[in-house]
Amino acid sequence: MQLQWKPYFKRGKTFLSQHRLCEAVKAFEQALHSCPVEDYMSISSILYFCGVALHKLGHIESAMECWRSSVSVFPESPAVFMIRKTDDEIDRNWLLFKSIQLQRYFSFKGKSAFYSIEERKKVLHIIRTYWNELLASNLMKDVDPGLMKSIFSELQIDFQQIFCSSDSREYTNIIALSVCRTDNGAQYRGKSLP
Repeated sequence: MQLQWKPYFKRGKTFLSQHRLCEAVKAFEQALHSCPVEDYMSISSILYFCGVALHKLGHIESAMECWRSSVSVFPESPAVFMIRKTDDEIDRNWLLFKSIQLQRYFSFKGKSAFYSIEERKKVLHIIRTYWNELLASNLMKDVDPGLMKSIFSELQIDFQQIFCSSDSREYTNIIALSVCRTDNGAQYRGKSLP
């Protein structure tokens, strides 16, 4: 009864090697539920491989959870390397995405600086929200790192729509006259500000 988890684990590794990733995750979950709690090395290994399958499926956050759990059970787990690698990859891509979107925002605005801390917070919040949606969408799954810049350039946040639409008054007020009106105070695109 104690070794009941091993066939599930072996099946999961076989599915993983065959790129049958959903089946691999299910097999690893069965192995995890069957593995004795005191066998921390095996639990750590199951969590590591389940994380690998989830990562390949594009479920980055779930993979990171598995790897963090693996490390918490066994600190020398190879999951340590996967966490660092994935964090670095996400950080590099986030910085590139943010840079491209900020350039686009400043270009739209016609100025290369924020007018206030509040404006900066809101713009970065919008960019981070789009970034989180991009991560959740799996669009970056299995994409060559060299193509990220072109992908991020194609994904445009429509700041004009966000800041000048009538249902975004909260954001419109942040940058008030600088974005939605011309220098002489004329209304921009027929929208008036409160």
